[in-house]
Amino acid sequence: LVGRNPKKLEDLKTSLIKRGFDKELTSYCCDMEKLEDVETICKNIISDHQVIDVLINNAGSLFDQARQVNGIERTTVVDLLAPWIFSCKLLEKIPSSGCIINVSSGGLYSCSLDLEALKVAQKPFSGSKAYALAKRAMEIFSSGLNKELESENIRVHCMHPGWADTPGVLNSLPGFHKITKPFLRTPFQGSDTIVWLAMENPKRGGKFWLDRQTQPTHILKSTFESKNDYQNLRRFLDRFATPQRQQGEAK
Repeated sequence: LVGRNPKKLEDLKTSLIKRGFDKELTSYCCDMEKLEDVETICKNIISDHQVIDVLINNAGSLFDQARQVNGIERTTVVDLLAPWIFSCKLLEKIPSSGCIINVSSGGLYSCSLDLEALKVAQKPFSGSKAYALAKRAMEIFSSGLNKELESENIRVHCMHPGWADTPGVLNSLPGFHKITKPFLRTPFQGSDTIVWLAMENPKRGGKFWLDRQTQPTHILKSTFESKNDYQNLRRFLDRFATPQRQQGEAK
């Protein structure tokens, strides 16, 4: 378990134990906004000899103000770069037939890849737009990295949970939450496909999922990307991490 709030991590561990979870639970405290901390936690996980059958990149934030972290919009740092670093640095601990699950958002349907906007937020700042851009990039990195890992039989899945009634939606989009509350999913419903993907690890990696079904990645012609978008995105992401294969394999 990785999270930024040590009390919440301990509360979660206590809750899981009370519900009957009888295996070992290890937690690591990390603020995804601090990429040096992300790298440190990855090193700690590796040094603790953890084997990662499934890596779930679920952390994400939607901010109401723009702020750069080391020259990059913090939405991009938390929602895209931190998951990419975890995926790359911990790849050597994922065995063949393991998988990475990236939690994206249906908001990606509203935009195409925009590398410059990922780096520096557009003005006037829109938190939901910055969030959607990061989640679009996450979908592209999922399908692209999956192709890279096909020979190693490690799959990368991407999904979106639908709109769920969570504190994140309430705090980040209070107006939206007020209007849509009668129609929002429960957190349990939102997490169902994540758990299903972790348990089933479908053979079709690189797909975009909702409600245990593959979904199109575009519904608007204006958002279609070029064939080179993963390569262009990868050049940006490579500044922060590159996939670390198993020892003895090609780097």
